[in-house]
Amino acid sequence: MTPEVSARDLAVELQGENPPVLLDVRDPDELAINSLQGIIAIPIGQIVNRKLELDPTADTVVICHTGLRSGQVTEYLLDNGFPKVRNLRGGMKAWVREMDPSMPDY
Repeated sequence: MTPEVSARDLAVELQGENPPVLLDVRDPDELAINSLQGIIAIPIGQIVNRKLELDPTADTVVICHTGLRSGQVTEYLLDNGFPKVRNLRGGMKAWVREMDPSMPDY
């Protein structure tokens, strides 16, 4: 089972002393609609070639629109030496719905 974090729990973690790294795997046109501050943006199609840009020891939360693509990337990273990676359950849709309804949705 893919490790996940809810939007509410992530919001709490982001306010803590050691917030997780946010890896957003959406395309640039999606990021232009909405995104969280401080993300690392690597589109899903580039993860295999760019995973070395990420710290395998960092607590990392992977984000996409609905949680599907980020779930796939979470599993890929777990299988490739990133033991502390989790998926944002429901993606940015869940974040907008539960944490920041003022953000645009699509």
